[in-house]
Amino acid sequence: KTHRLLTVYNLYKYTCLLELFKINKLEEPLSLYSSFNRSPRREDYFITSQPSSQFIYQSSYMWNSCRQTSSKISFNTPTNGFKNTLKIALQELQFKHDTLDWCELNFATNKLKF
Repeated sequence: KTHRLLTVYNLYKYTCLLELFKINKLEEPLSLYSSFNRSPRREDYFITSQPSSQFIYQSSYMWNSCRQTSSKISFNTPTNGFKNTLKIALQELQFKHDTLDWCELNFATNKLKF
């Protein structure tokens, strides 16, 4: 914790959310972009399919969980700004609780605020 490094769990979340952001912002690659089902009523939300371990479901679910607590980020945000904001938010969440041991709250996506 003293070196402010992200754990593997949070690196996975960082990578999934960042890739989802870039795919939907840039609309590339088209094959992946077309796989995401965006909500027609709520901008910047996704309609998730059946629960699975696939990237489309996992990243959409994480994004929707984060969007429930954070409304500052949209697909109009610059990519570098999103990367920095996401990393800082994950670090704050990861280091928010017990200083010596990890707990589930260090990795709770629905508590992530960016």
